[in-house]
Amino acid sequence: MLIAGNKKGMQSVGMNDVTKIRKAATLLLVRDQPGLGLQVYMLERPSRGSFPGLHVFTGGKVDATDETLLESVSWTGPAAADAAALLNTDLASVPLSYWFAAVRECYEESGILLGQQNGVAIDSATVAELATTRLEDFGGLCARLNLTLGLGDLSYFAHWVTPEKAPHRFDTRFFVARMPDGQVATYAPGETMSGEWITPAQALQRGEDNRWNLIMPTLTSLRSLLPYGSVDELLAAVTRFEHLPVHNDYLLSEGMQAGIDPATR
Repeated sequence: MLIAGNKKGMQSVGMNDVTKIRKAATLLLVRDQPGLGLQVYMLERPSRGSFPGLHVFTGGKVDATDETLLESVSWTGPAAADAAALLNTDLASVPLSYWFAAVRECYEESGILLGQQNGVAIDSATVAELATTRLEDFGGLCARLNLTLGLGDLSYFAHWVTPEKAPHRFDTRFFVARMPDGQVATYAPGETMSGEWITPAQALQRGEDNRWNLIMPTLTSLRSLLPYGSVDELLAAVTRFEHLPVHNDYLLSEGMQAGIDPATR
C-alpha cells in the first residue's frame, strides 16, 4: 500500500519552525548482491508506536544521549561546523547528533555497527558479541569494546519534515551507508517484526501490490535508488547531490525539504 501524507500545501520548514518537532535520523543500509544488484535493508514496524505497520529503513528519534556521544565516545567523521553547513543549520542544534542517532539506531535495529575496533575492522568475535548486547547503554558499549564509530561512513541523503496534520511530527535527516564486510544484519524482535535485504524495485512492487505499507519519504528514497546498479554508483551520485528528484510543490507538500537539491545549494 502506498501511503501519501497531507497534500494541502505545507510550506518549507526552517529551523525556527520545527522547535516542537522531534528530531529523527534514518539510515539506508545498502549492499551489492551478485545477480541482483543494489539492495537495501528494510524493516517492518510493529503495530504500535508513531508509524505502526510500516516498512521502513533503520532509524528513529534523536535521543538526548546522542548529543553527549560527541564527547563521550571515539568517532571519526565530519567536523561539527561541516555537519552544520551540510544540514543548513547551526552548531547550537548539535548537528552531529543526527549522525550518532543514525549509527545507534542502525545497530539497535539491525545489529550492524558502522565503525572500527582498535583501529581495524570489527572482527567476527565482536560481531557475535554485538548480536547479544543491543540493550546495553550504547556509549558504554562503545567504551567497553574500544569502538570508534564511523560517522564518516554515512553520506547525507535527504531531509523530510512530517506534514502538519500528521499525529506525530519529525524533522528527519536521511543518510546512506555501505554495509560493512563481515557483519550480518538481523532485525530486533520487539522493536521490529521482520527485516530483509531487498532491491528497490522489489520493495516498490510490494507497495503497489498492497503487501507493504510505504509512506512518501520511503517511496521517494526507494525510487531514488532505482537508477543505480551498484553501491559505488549510488554513493558517487549522492556525493554530487544528484540522486534525488527535482524538488517541486508536490514533494514539498509531502514534507521533502529543499537544500540538498544542487539547484538550491
